[in-house]
Amino acid sequence: MYGPDTNELAVVTNVQGQDKKPLFRLGGSHGDMWRLAEIQFQNPSNEPTKVVFIGYASKTAFVEISLDDVSLIMGHCPPTSLCDFQLDTCSFTNDATADFNWQRSKGQSIASGVGPPYDHTYGTEFGYYMYIDASKQTDGQKARLQTDRRLPTLGTCVQFWYRMNGTIVGHLNVYVAKGLSASCDFESDKCLWIDYERADFSWIRHSGSSNQFGTGPSTDHTLGTNTGGLRVLRTRLVTDEKSIVWEAWGDKGNQWNFANITINTASSAAEIMIEGLKGSGNLGDIAIDDLLTTSGSCHSGTGQVTFNCNNQARLTIPSEKVCDFIEDCPNGADESNCGQCNFERDSCSWTSTSTYTLQWVRDKDGGDISTDKGPPVDHTLGTINGWYMTVEPAASTHWSLITLTGRQLKPASPTCTVSFWYWMNSNHTSYSPSLKMELGHHESSTLSPIYQVYGNLGNKWQKATVYVGQVESDFYLQFSVNKPTIDDVVSQIGIDDITMDHCGYPPPEPTCSADKFHCTSRACVPLNWRCDYSDDCGDGSDELNCYDYEIKTNLETDIWPFTLSTESALYWRHVNSIYYSMQGYYMRFQPSQGAAGDVAWFHSESFKTTTSGDCKIIFEGVLGNETNGVAAIDDVSFTPDCKLSDTSIVNGTTPAPTPTPCPGKQFMCVGDTSCIPREKVCNFISDCADASDEDECGACTFESGYCGWSDFSGGRYIWERWLAKDSPAISGPPTDHTLGTGDGHFMIVDGNNSGIQYTYAFMESKPLQQTVVTCNIEFYYHMNGASSASSLVALWLANYSDYGIAEEIFYKFGNLGNVWNKETIELGRVPAGYNFVFEGATYTNHSASTVNPADIAIDDISFVNCTPGIQDTNIDCDFDVNFCGWYPDRTADFLWTRRTGQTSSVDTGPGSDHTTGKGNQWWLATAPFAVTGSYEIIIEGTVGSSWFGDISLDDVIVFDGGCPHTKQCHFEQNFCEFTHDSTAKFKWKRGQGGTPQQGTGPTLDHTTNTTTGYFVYIDQVRNPVGSKARMESMQYDYTPVGECLEFWYHMTGNVATLNVYLEENNDRGNALWTSLNGNMKNRWYHEMVTMKPSAAPFKVSSMCCV
Repeated sequence: MYGPDTNELAVVTNVQGQDKKPLFRLGGSHGDMWRLAEIQFQNPSNEPTKVVFIGYASKTAFVEISLDDVSLIMGHCPPTSLCDFQLDTCSFTNDATADFNWQRSKGQSIASGVGPPYDHTYGTEFGYYMYIDASKQTDGQKARLQTDRRLPTLGTCVQFWYRMNGTIVGHLNVYVAKGLSASCDFESDKCLWIDYERADFSWIRHSGSSNQFGTGPSTDHTLGTNTGGLRVLRTRLVTDEKSIVWEAWGDKGNQWNFANITINTASSAAEIMIEGLKGSGNLGDIAIDDLLTTSGSCHSGTGQVTFNCNNQARLTIPSEKVCDFIEDCPNGADESNCGQCNFERDSCSWTSTSTYTLQWVRDKDGGDISTDKGPPVDHTLGTINGWYMTVEPAASTHWSLITLTGRQLKPASPTCTVSFWYWMNSNHTSYSPSLKMELGHHESSTLSPIYQVYGNLGNKWQKATVYVGQVESDFYLQFSVNKPTIDDVVSQIGIDDITMDHCGYPPPEPTCSADKFHCTSRACVPLNWRCDYSDDCGDGSDELNCYDYEIKTNLETDIWPFTLSTESALYWRHVNSIYYSMQGYYMRFQPSQGAAGDVAWFHSESFKTTTSGDCKIIFEGVLGNETNGVAAIDDVSFTPDCKLSDTSIVNGTTPAPTPTPCPGKQFMCVGDTSCIPREKVCNFISDCADASDEDECGACTFESGYCGWSDFSGGRYIWERWLAKDSPAISGPPTDHTLGTGDGHFMIVDGNNSGIQYTYAFMESKPLQQTVVTCNIEFYYHMNGASSASSLVALWLANYSDYGIAEEIFYKFGNLGNVWNKETIELGRVPAGYNFVFEGATYTNHSASTVNPADIAIDDISFVNCTPGIQDTNIDCDFDVNFCGWYPDRTADFLWTRRTGQTSSVDTGPGSDHTTGKGNQWWLATAPFAVTGSYEIIIEGTVGSSWFGDISLDDVIVFDGGCPHTKQCHFEQNFCEFTHDSTAKFKWKRGQGGTPQQGTGPTLDHTTNTTTGYFVYIDQVRNPVGSKARMESMQYDYTPVGECLEFWYHMTGNVATLNVYLEENNDRGNALWTSLNGNMKNRWYHEMVTMKPSAAPFKVSSMCCV
């Protein structure tokens, strides 16, 4: 059962055609996995019986209910020692002698807001748990759950999950209730046996024969005589000893916690009792879930509780394997609620933990910014029906810090990356919100910030990628928003599509290839990951025995083999991060003063090179336009191949740039050193005689250089220029595209690179001048890899001065084989100052001992029809292949999209195109115009007052001369080709939303069935009885086969008649059609009239009388 709008699944029995009471009923989304359900039922009538599965439909298509592996077992369902409370309370009942009861519920049912928002079994708002509500009880009152299942005498392991959340939480106690022996021969009394309180009459202790002749035993069983006693029906455990075996109290955080209890008892009459005691306040609730009892002692440690995979095989795994970034359950249930979330079915494990009035909520369709709610559409589906997390509307007048906390996760590997999409839009530049992601540990109150963004970032979703890196202990992630709640300041905040990638340590492998290190855990990692201050194996074995790695520093005690430079204007500092609420030393570049471009250096000792001479490694920090930036370096290591030199290299200085003879910021042409204005560089026109002003502007075969493209990656993957025959990439192209040989060059992202972080590779062009409307970009790309590998390549159009303003204009994912593929993208008009960014990454099982990773290559980038003055006369377009001569205007707020089928918004847009479809709901529009010289036609669509409305275009045709005549009119824009008869007493009018006279005329038009659609009508006011209004069509050519006239009409009020005439040779003749007289019902009526073949041009006229 999966999908945000999943309804219900029910199971009933059907006897003689009649459905009985449901045996099973479950609603809501339960995740993208298979789950096991069991139902115990009987057929007391012994009549033929059917089992019926009923799936209840939802209002939308975002739902899926599936069944598989149905089996019918005679007798009882296989016993289970796990109670997840999904269908009932299993063998547990409330103790009638307690003060109040435990309750079974789902979702955040507790009014105080401190109860569980989701259960532990499924981790969703649809899963059930047991809880006590502190808000309705008196301090110190108790609720007890008990079971009639007896504990085995050889010991019992009791394991369950619990939540104790709130400011004043009471106690949660687990007792073992030991009773007196229930054995009894009834010779002297009933022992511990009592009458069942729900029975209709009582058992009696008796001896001898029954009072009824011919019934009952004549003797008892104990003595075999007629003086022995009889036995009664049922026993209840009578407690003479109740001992506590486990207890917890106080606030345990907004999370599910684990309890693990071993119980040893020699009594054969013992049962478990779970007691919840209310604290001294109303904000302290207690919940339990997934209670498991097994024979024998519990495993040592608190993490050995069993996690139920809820699959057909009833597989269970240790809880330590839950949220460890490795799928141990076949259905992935153990990792299904571990931070990754698209929020379509629920909030996963993310919980609002704000102590302020405002809270995070799961929501959709926030509308425009004036609502102060969430974004108008989600990121997952891109529609108003998609869900996301947002901050509820402001209700106070101050800044509020609102936090959203994820569940506890197991330690993460050094390659761990978190990505998410966020929306931050505000109507005020001075009071804009900020968003922060922090990493925390439950045993510490300190949170470490790992990402922060602030300001008004516009009306769109933005992507953030955060490199978490290695986390050595259990941790959790938290989002916090600082939102202004000030009068007249509104903002939209949203979080969607959170993913966690490469966070698990590599799995064990039987063998490793020669270029891999075999960890003690049997995992395989690249050899050059050894001894780099990073635990890549997960067991630390790659950081042991590093004696031959002599040249390295973790900067904890000193900075050798590096030295701070005194020649630079600014300085690096060796700092202790305790000052920043953390631990350890590192190198920090954070100048508080200086000019843009000033540098700071620290350099290494001299190294031997493999050729001639020696070298130094220099880390250079460069000051930007402001002094609020920070750069840091830590844990520098060199492989054993690196050797220090005995020769000392004198520190040099960076040579000053050669002065240019061009004044100001003008560009100097390479060939003749002439000067041109900077704005003429990269404008797609060769203003220099040698065209050097366009050499570094992105168009490139990569045969002679990079053409202005530069890599700015920061991890495992980078863009590199390689000669095809020398490329180290295993799956890269054997030839380039330009020459088609191994002697050609291309740009490539090598999937076999061995950097630690699985970052995307980025290369960017220089900023370009404004393009013309006909401009296209073309390039060739190559994506190849083994079956276990795949690639991603994307092209972004970005604002060079602000990469927060970027648009993805190309995306491709997968393994496309060993071929070059061509792509053409219609750019249209792009403002000056934008550049292009290629993004690339590969997804490969790097831990496998033998694998060919995926590679990505780019070649032959060109700009087509971008030179100003180019004209495109191909304006006629059906949009089946491309946009023809129509181009996007990227200076507008958003773009037109070419697509097939329905639009993504529900109940909006066409069901098919007009060219090949039936054409229903498509309307013909004509727009005559006159122009001299060159021109552009611009079609502009404007968003209405809500998101329930799409605008579509198809089959655009431009004619020379006037627009062709049409015999169709819906009056939405004008009277089309109908005119008023000047001889009539008054005129037809065009209106919408009703007519001036109350109680007359339509409130909705027929075309759009809305109050905004137009129609034509007559107004009776100030016109005497018998007056006529007449409108007539243009004159049409004769029709030898006849015509069909179709129209809709509406008649209410004191109306006489409506007539339709066919006029030939200025002779109107008799009416073709005449309506009924007088007031009709308030509705539109449909009429079709057959017109006879005409031998002469004709007109159609409509006349109505008052």
